[in-house]
Amino acid sequence: MNAVHGKKILLLSVLLFLISLVVPAFSYHGAQPARDYCYGWLALALGWFPAIFGLVGSPQGQFEYIGTISWLANPLLMTAWVGILVKSRLMSMFAGIAALCLSCLFFLTHTIPIPDNQSMTNVSVSIGYFLWISSMVCTLVAASRLDPL
Repeated sequence: MNAVHGKKILLLSVLLFLISLVVPAFSYHGAQPARDYCYGWLALALGWFPAIFGLVGSPQGQFEYIGTISWLANPLLMTAWVGILVKSRLMSMFAGIAALCLSCLFFLTHTIPIPDNQSMTNVSVSIGYFLWISSMVCTLVAASRLDPL
């Protein structure tokens, strides 16, 4: 019975993740004076860029963009889903906890670097971010319902 509930919770997790892709993930000030929004699908498609190059290119080893590595929670979340499907509690719990921890680093993000020496400033989370986090929490609940080794 736990496995059946676990699969339903996994399905809810995937559904929350998919919904998070079509709503604003965060808002920011860019070149325009008005506030703008970045939708989840765009954050997923392009989020790897500042996650990798923002830290590598940060001046004098400063970690101004440390929150941008939260994008790396996406492959960990998907690894946790696979772990649940193959019934590996250890893999799914480890990947899920790591994904949740990394995703919380986005709260430290105030500026996101973009090409041409520009940046998104005054970054704040929107509903898509909370749906993304909820997806990870559901993944952990589903993983906890797997039988231990």
